[in-house]
Amino acid sequence: MSEAKGVNRFFHGFATAAMGLGILLGLAWLAFWGLEAVGGPDLRMPMRLLQSAGGLILIGYILRLLLGASAAQSRITREGA
Repeated sequence: MSEAKGVNRFFHGFATAAMGLGILLGLAWLAFWGLEAVGGPDLRMPMRLLQSAGGLILIGYILRLLLGASAAQSRITREGA
C-alpha cells in the first residue's frame, strides 16, 4: 500500500508543479506585455508562451481531477466491501 501512496504523492506533486509553472509562465507573459505596453522594448511576445502556460495549467488541473476521482472511487469500493 505504501507504493501506491508514493506514486499518488508523486503525481500530486507533478500536477502541482505543472500548474505552478504554467502560472509563472503566464505571469512572465503578462510582465513582458506590460513592459511593451508602457513603451519598453518590442519583445515580439510569442503566443506560444501563453499557450504553453495554459496547457500546463490544464494538464495539472486534469491530473488532479483524475487523482481525486480515483481516490473517491477507492474510498467507495473500500466502504462497500
